[in-house]
Amino acid sequence: MDLKSLIFHKIVTVQYDPKVSIDAREETIPLPDPKADKLVSEIIKSYREESHLAYAGFSENEWFPTKLLEYENDNIDFYKLSVDGLKKLSGLMRHTPASTGGYLTFAHYKIDGNNFFMIILIKDKEGIGITNNLELEDVHSLDLDKLHFAARINVDRWLATKDDKTIRHISFLKGKGRNDEVVGYFKLFLGIDEEGYIDPARHTNELVNSIKNYCSKFDNEEEAINVRRRAHDYTQSQLEKGKAITLAEISNLLNPEDPNEFIKYIADNEIEIPGEFKPTERNLKKLVKYRIKGENSDYTLSFEQSAIEDHKIWLTEDDCIMISDVPAWVKKEIPRR
Repeated sequence: MDLKSLIFHKIVTVQYDPKVSIDAREETIPLPDPKADKLVSEIIKSYREESHLAYAGFSENEWFPTKLLEYENDNIDFYKLSVDGLKKLSGLMRHTPASTGGYLTFAHYKIDGNNFFMIILIKDKEGIGITNNLELEDVHSLDLDKLHFAARINVDRWLATKDDKTIRHISFLKGKGRNDEVVGYFKLFLGIDEEGYIDPARHTNELVNSIKNYCSKFDNEEEAINVRRRAHDYTQSQLEKGKAITLAEISNLLNPEDPNEFIKYIADNEIEIPGEFKPTERNLKKLVKYRIKGENSDYTLSFEQSAIEDHKIWLTEDDCIMISDVPAWVKKEIPRR
């Protein structure tokens, strides 16, 4: 991670009081700074491990993307962008009784040559420390385990594809106990168009492929099939109830001993699946895999649901399984009748 710019400002609010106070830092954090690198690295780590991410793009002609473009074109500097953003956001918060303060943090960094811009609202957390005299004392630190709000913009992707509605360039936190009003005024501040980028069929397909690839690494095929079946049963049940599925629940079903492993797998492979969405039934069927054993275990037949849908495997009227597209080497080994 190559940290380019970092700054944070303080926002002070009293719940259900429209008054919002701001305390702007006078300059950006001088870089390089190991503490700044560590802070942003921990923010990125916490963000990547979140199971409640949503993906979207910018709405047209909104305030923040206009300002971000000015920054990218060197018409304004990072400090002015952050201070203008602080004032804009605090103005929106005055109209939201549930708004809460914290440290509004702006970070510009590069990973693998790609430019990213993050906006994060961080809160303090209280703890207990031990002094040099071995006495207990109250200590305050930044709560990086649960980011109050965060959004990340893939700047290079946005600049290259901002007219293409099929390509998402913003991710942000929502759900998991986060107040909808808080998420709402941040979305308004950033000019996020979430609805325009919702594609249930695409999300379902990405999820199914990710689960199949994740399970393909299992040593035991039967275990992999059972895990896929559990995921299918859960998603099908939610679909029948008209409810959304969550990545957190799926990750727990796939590996109860390490319920975050699938979330990490998705993040490591840069797969952009919303943390919560309503799936499409047709695509869910692809999760199912069949494994048939003969009565005396003298044969085993394993195939995907897609083989049925593509008419490569079917059942005849006299209950015989037919297989098409048989490889040449198999034809040589099996006698004809």
